[in-house]
Amino acid sequence: MNFLDWIPEDLMITIGTIAGLFACATISVQVVKEWRTKALSSLAIAYVAGWLVIFFFWMLYGIRFRQIALWLPNIIAVVLQSTLLVCILRKRALHACEEPAEE
Repeated sequence: MNFLDWIPEDLMITIGTIAGLFACATISVQVVKEWRTKALSSLAIAYVAGWLVIFFFWMLYGIRFRQIALWLPNIIAVVLQSTLLVCILRKRALHACEEPAEE
C-alpha cells in the first residue's frame, strides 16, 4: 500500500497544479530579471534549451494522459522558458554587434 493512497485524487491534482504553478512563478522571476537587465546573460543556452525540451515533453505527457497538473504548468513553463531563451539570444546578438572590430 502506498503511503499517499489516503489523500483523495482530486486533492493531489490540486496540490500538483499549485506546485507546478509555483515552479512557473520561479521561472518568471528569472525571465523578468533577464528582460530588465541590459548585461549579457550568464545563463548557458544549452541549460535553458534543455529545460525547454523537458517542459515540452512533460506538457505532451500531461496532454496525452489528460492530467491538468502536468499540462497546465508545463504549457506556461514552455512559454516562459521560450521567452527566456529569446532574451538570452537577443542579448548575445546585440552584444556581438556592439563589440568593436579588432584592428
